[in-house]
Amino acid sequence: MFFRRLFASSAVIQVLKKKKARSAKVAKKKPLEPSGKRRMRIAIEGCSHGELDMIYEKVLEEQRKSNQRIDMLLICGDFQAVRNEQDLESMAVPPKYRHMRDYYKYYKGEKKAPMLTIVIGGNHEASNHLWELYHGGWLAPNIYFLGHAGCVQVNGLRIAGSSGIFSHGDFQRGHWERIPYDGSSMRSIYHTREFSVRRLSLLSSADIFLSHDWPQHVVKYGNVDALLHRKAFFKDDIRTGKLGSPPMMGLLQTLKPRYWFSAHLHARFAAEVKHDTAMEAQAAPSAEPGPSSTQKHVQNPDEIAIEDDDMEASTAGPTSKPHAPNPDEILIEDEGEGATSSHPTEQAPTFEKPAIEDAFTSGIEDTPQASHPPTETASSAEEAPDTLQPSRNPDEIMLDDEEEAVEAPPAPRPRPPPQRVTSFLGLGKCISHLNPHQYLEVMSVNVPGKKSNGLPVLTFDPEWLAITRAFQPYMSLERHQYPYPDETAARAAVQRELEWVKKNVIGEKGSLRVSDVQKFEMTAPPPPRKGRTLEPSRHWPNPQTAAFCSMLQIENKIDPKSDTSGAPSTPSVPSSLPLDDA
Repeated sequence: MFFRRLFASSAVIQVLKKKKARSAKVAKKKPLEPSGKRRMRIAIEGCSHGELDMIYEKVLEEQRKSNQRIDMLLICGDFQAVRNEQDLESMAVPPKYRHMRDYYKYYKGEKKAPMLTIVIGGNHEASNHLWELYHGGWLAPNIYFLGHAGCVQVNGLRIAGSSGIFSHGDFQRGHWERIPYDGSSMRSIYHTREFSVRRLSLLSSADIFLSHDWPQHVVKYGNVDALLHRKAFFKDDIRTGKLGSPPMMGLLQTLKPRYWFSAHLHARFAAEVKHDTAMEAQAAPSAEPGPSSTQKHVQNPDEIAIEDDDMEASTAGPTSKPHAPNPDEILIEDEGEGATSSHPTEQAPTFEKPAIEDAFTSGIEDTPQASHPPTETASSAEEAPDTLQPSRNPDEIMLDDEEEAVEAPPAPRPRPPPQRVTSFLGLGKCISHLNPHQYLEVMSVNVPGKKSNGLPVLTFDPEWLAITRAFQPYMSLERHQYPYPDETAARAAVQRELEWVKKNVIGEKGSLRVSDVQKFEMTAPPPPRKGRTLEPSRHWPNPQTAAFCSMLQIENKIDPKSDTSGAPSTPSVPSSLPLDDA
């Protein structure tokens, strides 16, 4: 009996050794294949809501499945860069949703982002922290915030973005909010300003654009019936044009980026916006859904609403029928009016709804759009006028067709330029039980520049730096926004500043790495150990903002003056630029 047991134990040990050997063999499989010197694999995520650990886990899982490195992650808002409990007081969510989540671990160095991550802000943010990096900066090692508005380059790929959501009542205001925020300023601070939109509109182009809001009317360029099948409560807002941001659609039609990614509505939705000057002048497509989408209006019984008695009446949009809420959204009172506007609606071109969801699949190849020239129509040849005929050889054997006059071929028509198309994708929020396909997308794109040591390189965009310098005098720290220059003068000023940037900032190298100017460092303290308390909420000046302003030789309007009087300085608007009073 003893020997039987010993033999059985030895057999078990041998089996375990074989399993261990197989596991080791699997672990020694070939390393991840790089995406190529001039190609990048990019992951895009919708609303993160602080779930960084889960997001990186899903991205790395996709990387293991494909055995191809993912070079960069883009996050479309609601990032929740909460450093400590005090930051939670500046986040516009009900108290029961105020949790630290994962970001602080990356902030204090306990964890590090496994890939370059670029993020924008949404409407559930530690707004005090994002204000301290208004011009953009590192939220943690390898995690870069684009700012309230911004544009950077990654190996020559231009990535632009706009933080926040649209509210007509705050759109034309200045940045008047100061910490500690009350119920009104806690919400208005994340509302997109015209100041940001005007600056972004001066960009010559963008490859990828990130916004938290969906552009207004973008649903009409995709399968709206399928969207309403999943989100029936969007029906009234789609019909009345309240769904989405008018300024974002204006930017989409102006910049015509290759890709546009959004979040906020917690729904995956793909669309293709085809740009044509003649068509864009026409009215937007009909807002009426198809026959299959005639569901009754669905009221959400689980809506989370915040009563905000301090909200000023001036921030509310015009009186209208309340729009139906999204049951997946943490709704606060002014979000509903954020979609409602008396602002003139942007007109979108009329196109048939394409079936384009297949355009966004994991590992999509970024290929040039095929252009199809118009079909030539046959026309009868005109008879040639009588001309002197050459003498004919009477002994020559003639063929019938040799006697016909041969016309010169018509000149070829000029090949029309390929039609520009923006591929839009709205993504959901990161939830543990949700299929990652709903909130995560992976695609491959060509890039102009080579990667350094196989890694993406983040550099400043010279044109955006020029725009920042040209518009810095118009940045208002009061409720009232100072008049802007007209577009012609603004573009001329940007061109002048671009020459200055090339000479004084970029230099002969042709590019400037962000990490050469802005370096991450902790400012506010991380969560305290048990038994310790933090000081009250306050503004923490960030050296990255000071370094950015110093690089461009502009006034640092983000960090208060040493006297902390609280009175915002009045910008000196150049008298050489005509003002746009419209």
